[in-house]
Amino acid sequence: MGQEKEKQGQGISKDHALKLLFNQPENFSAVFNSFFGEKDFVEADRLKDYDSASQFEVLKKGRLAVSGERHRDIIKVSEGKICCLLGIENQSSVDYTMPVRIFFYDALTYYEQVKREGFRSQQLLPVLSLVLYFGERPWTGPVDLLSMMPDRVKDHLLFQNYRMNLIDVRRMDENRIGELPSELAFFFKTLQTMLDGEKFSKFLAQDANAFSRLSVETRAALEAFFDGEEEVFMKGGRDMGDGLRAYREYIASLERNAGRREGRNEGRREGRDEGLLKASEYYQRKMREAGLSEEEIKKIADGLVKEKEALEQ
Repeated sequence: MGQEKEKQGQGISKDHALKLLFNQPENFSAVFNSFFGEKDFVEADRLKDYDSASQFEVLKKGRLAVSGERHRDIIKVSEGKICCLLGIENQSSVDYTMPVRIFFYDALTYYEQVKREGFRSQQLLPVLSLVLYFGERPWTGPVDLLSMMPDRVKDHLLFQNYRMNLIDVRRMDENRIGELPSELAFFFKTLQTMLDGEKFSKFLAQDANAFSRLSVETRAALEAFFDGEEEVFMKGGRDMGDGLRAYREYIASLERNAGRREGRNEGRREGRDEGLLKASEYYQRKMREAGLSEEEIKKIADGLVKEKEALEQ
């Protein structure tokens, strides 16, 4: 999540969990299409990965004075209706410098294009960035450059504005959420209700088995939020404490049901284990592609093994 230091829970950080989740083409395209209100503006099957690192150099009197590298959370090439570069930045707290940061990231992406050999015969790909804000409180920071400047500047035509695109996930309109893929909608609705015990319990009751059907990516993201915000729950009074308890009880009931199913399906275990091995290899590859370290991947894999062993006891 940009420059933020993420609190580590028992699994992976929110930052890496969200990168893994939104690196999935279906989720990546869905949030852009929702924000811009165009169903097929970004097509999932026409997205390609793009190098998230941008290098820059500052020269002083012909000599290198400063150099550095910045990494976007996720950036992809869209080859749909408009060929362009699309970036997602995940944010869990209000950053009052965010418009400048996004402006800088976009400028570096343009710079990366023009410094390539033979650019004169090419055209720039337009760059669009989208900030996904997951904070508990509403976004109160600026969303454009002019709002960061003195009032007398704002209406002056000489100064060009730059507006960043932002979705405040926990306050996203319910109708917009309903347009998202079912797993992503479940994730967003969970975040919107998780700090209120009564609302969260009612939401979970709508589909008692929803969590058990989630992909590894979505489940890892939810676990990261519940692990990372446990202190928030404990300090937030009865409602938040009830939300955490409802979640833990919900997961425990799923595990008990899974345990009973295991007893009935003992004869199928060998074939299932082979399938789990293949699935594990696939998701480990996906996690590496999303930038997770080997230590973090091992932590997730070990957690899944322990969960599987607990169900078999």
